[in-house]
Amino acid sequence: MNLKKIIVLQNIDREGPQLFLKIAHKRGISMEICRLYLNQPIPEIQENDGLLILGGPMGLRDLHTNKFPWLFKETLFLEKAISLSIPMVGVCFGAQLISFISGGNVDKLVCSETRIHKPEIGWSPIRFITDQNEDLVSRISDEPLNVLHWHADRIILPEKAKLLATSERCKEQLFRIGKTSYGIQFHAEIEKKSLIRWINEDREFVIDSLGSQAQLLLISQMNQFLKSSALMRLRFLNGVFDTLWNF
Repeated sequence: MNLKKIIVLQNIDREGPQLFLKIAHKRGISMEICRLYLNQPIPEIQENDGLLILGGPMGLRDLHTNKFPWLFKETLFLEKAISLSIPMVGVCFGAQLISFISGGNVDKLVCSETRIHKPEIGWSPIRFITDQNEDLVSRISDEPLNVLHWHADRIILPEKAKLLATSERCKEQLFRIGKTSYGIQFHAEIEKKSLIRWINEDREFVIDSLGSQAQLLLISQMNQFLKSSALMRLRFLNGVFDTLWNF
């Protein structure tokens, strides 16, 4: 594939491309960031473009409100991109959008024991489903990968999706639809400066989910896992580039 550029759809200021951007620069790939929350127009998609859809505090239920007015336009754009088989990756809410457009949905994430709604926030391992051995991304490692989770819903995948990784709290962590669309529920791309900002700016969300000591807990987890997981997270993201955006 003669990749020209990767168009990035950014839904909120604090959730940028982070490690995706560093890898793209290292590979000599340009990224065109469209800040939807600033009402920037979405660039015209070209045949040799790639697409990265980032996350945010919104969810599929917000498609039916005016809280994030750009979501309808974003959904129409993604429908067109999928129909053109544009190689794309969706992260968190971006993954939910890819699944939704392909026939999936979301549901509240609940605790398996109490059946009470409980978001998945903080660091915990995902495990690759290695029997999907035809998929390069699923062959990144036979070992669990510690990653950051930051979501309140689980993705209900369409029948045509192929599940590639899972976690103890949430089954749908990594999936592929067709040959050109990947969804990543977790945040392998996270960097320290952004994570500290998330912990501070999402204070109400994390305390409601994890209790009054949530911010201290997340800082402790960051110190334990952010650096130690960096090489494996980079290996995973490079695998995504090799699979979808190699040229």
